Amino acid sequence: GLGQSMLWSPVFFIISNALNDKVKFFAVTAISLCVPAGKTASGLLSGLALKGARWENVFYMGSMVVAAVSVLWIAVYLSVHREIVIARGEREIKEYPQSEERKTSLRATLSVLLSGGVLILVPSLLVYGLFYNGVVEIIPSILFTEYGLSPSAAAVLDAIIPIIGVGGVFFSNFVYLKLFRRNEVKGAAFCMMACVVPVLMMLITSVCGGDGFWLGRYADACIFVVSYSVIYVLQLAFGHLVISLMAMRYSKFSLAATVSGFTNAVNYGGSAIATYGMSYAVEGLPLWGIALIWLGCLGVAGISLALATRRWTAFSRENNFI
Repeated sequence: GLGQSMLWSPVFFIISNALNDKVKFFAVTAISLCVPAGKTASGLLSGLALKGARWENVFYMGSMVVAAVSVLWIAVYLSVHREIVIARGEREIKEYPQSEERKTSLRATLSVLLSGGVLILVPSLLVYGLFYNGVVEIIPSILFTEYGLSPSAAAVLDAIIPIIGVGGVFFSNFVYLKLFRRNEVKGAAFCMMACVVPVLMMLITSVCGGDGFWLGRYADACIFVVSYSVIYVLQLAFGHLVISLMAMRYSKFSLAATVSGFTNAVNYGGSAIATYGMSYAVEGLPLWGIALIWLGCLGVAGISLALATRRWTAFSRENNFI
């Protein structure tokens, strides 16, 4: 977690300052694709590690992955570090003291974030963290408690979600470029509100029949996983639009890394709250009760996005983004 936090903003700083707009779009798309790919690999490796019914194997597998990534990172850095050149523009000399400069800079940053609607998006980013990073971590627990699957089978079935989720990046680019004409917040609102449909399906199937009632526990578990995969695709599209593409717009103000880091931090705040809260919900509530909580969260996100859409659209037109 510390490594990812220290990595994300510098990567966005490099992309926003060193690449032209066409390559920026490709770069943020590639980065967004890496996340579901990594989650897929982790699910498959976890299922493989748990197959011998020894929980210690998960930690051995994790340590091997960390070691492999560390070797790769160091090797790539040593091969290219002499060719890396960072050019910084000259700063205008200010007449006021440095402490006053910091206050002015912070005030200006907050003003830009507020005028663009980034701060209004905080509730929707928390909900995004719930679905994309929080709930997805406890899907194996839901499959175990609600459908009676073994831990290894639940981990492998859980890996299907990010496999399908890879399509979320391409879907978000379609929504962004074709449906909403490069309006990131309108596209994000569409993706978030579309999640109501699969959540309602979960609610109806749970209330009307109960888990395992329709086709047996394994088939019903697959239906649940596919339904959540749709949510995952839509949420990944939301994150790509807001945390990556919308943040990259702020490169005009030299704030791309700041905005991306802030939105990602809020996302993981929602993830932490969701992981803690949903763990109790899974143990104490039926699936229909959990679905009702999810619908309430989507309602809160919808209000946040409705308020932010108008402000972001006006801000984008003012700065020739759309």
